[in-house]
Amino acid sequence: AGCTSALKANEILGREQVDLLFLDIEMPEMSGIELLNTLKNPPQVIIVSSKGKYAVDSYEHDVTDYLLKPVDYGRLYRAVSKAIKRFEQMSAEQIGK
Repeated sequence: AGCTSALKANEILGREQVDLLFLDIEMPEMSGIELLNTLKNPPQVIIVSSKGKYAVDSYEHDVTDYLLKPVDYGRLYRAVSKAIKRFEQMSAEQIGK
């Protein structure tokens, strides 16, 4: 799904299983960090922002990656590859239990 606000994203996250969330920090009504604070079991998150000053705050939420706009295709590819590796690790841990 695509959302234009964190409130709409929060609504969708409350009713649907989401594996990976591309999230901006500065959005109407609620920031991306505020949205992360409301989620009990957040999906993997890749922050996409024009501001680097929020990077430290985002990593306190165990985000998968932080991309600065404008996003280079190679950098996006590496971020998504990192998310895939995390999915694979989580799956392997589930199988091992």
